[in-house]
Amino acid sequence: MNKHLALSLTFALGLTLGSAAVAAPLMAGKPVVATNFLVLNVDADCFAIGQDKAAELGGTLAKAKPDMDGDAPVCRLVIVVPGQNGERPKRVEVTVAQ
Repeated sequence: MNKHLALSLTFALGLTLGSAAVAAPLMAGKPVVATNFLVLNVDADCFAIGQDKAAELGGTLAKAKPDMDGDAPVCRLVIVVPGQNGERPKRVEVTVAQ
């Protein structure tokens, strides 16, 4: 009885490993495509635009987010501008066309 159990387990293990060995080469050739590739480029563009705008205003970029204004793509920016004469820094929200 133990001999049959051992043979059955060996056979089941062999089938499992065999199917994985056959499937692995089939899946290895499949290219992986990032679905959010374009969004990452837009984020990078908005970040660069935001850095330029922050330097223009003499502040620091806190947030840069791509958005749409009707049909036109825009960047919604939050820039922190230092206060003058001991005042608190100011949070400035700017919308810039891409």
